[in-house]
Formats: sequence, structure tokens, C-alpha cells
Amino acid sequence: MPDMAIVIISIIASVLIYFMGIPYLVKTLGMDKMDTVMKIVKEVVYSIEQTLKDVDGEVKKHEAMKLAKEILNSLKIEIDDKMLDMLIESAVFLMNNTLENNSL
Repeated sequence: MPDMAIVIISIIASVLIYFMGIPYLVKTLGMDKMDTVMKIVKEVVYSIEQTLKDVDGEVKKHEAMKLAKEILNSLKIEIDDKMLDMLIESAVFLMNNTLENNSL
């Protein structure tokens, strides 16, 4: 039963990010920068998952936040921590669902 609650919360969070977060990014960053941010976050999440397999989820998240900020700062793209956090959570959710679906 707790697993179902986690799935429902994850779906709600993903929907909120999709309908609220992405339009906010487009408005503040522009479409090109938003695409860049989304690609960077996705690649950072996959990279952290690959390199830190046996590490706690909170440590992975901290490292993903740190690495994504470094890359985005080097590209002179500013993004608020809460938005970056939501994008990382969304990328993790999508990655986990993709991995589960591919293993069936």
C-alpha cells in the first residue's frame, strides 16, 4: 500500500512540473535555454545513477544538484534551486519508470 502512495505522489508531482514548471521555465529562460536545462538535468541524473549505484538517494540528489548547477553556471544559465530540484525529481521518476518498463 505505501508503494501506491509513492506512485500517486510521484505522478502528481510530475503533472505539476509539466503544467507549472515547464511554462515557467519557458517564460523565464526562453525555449532554447529550457531545452538545454532539461537535457542537462536528464544527463546528470543518468550519470549520477550510473556512477553512484550503491549510494543513498539523498546523496545522489545532492550530487545531481551540485553537478547540474556547475554545468548550468558554466553556461551562464541561472535557475532557482526549487525548480532544479523539481526537474531532477521528474528526471529520476522518468528514468525509474523507463527502467522498470524495459525490464518487464
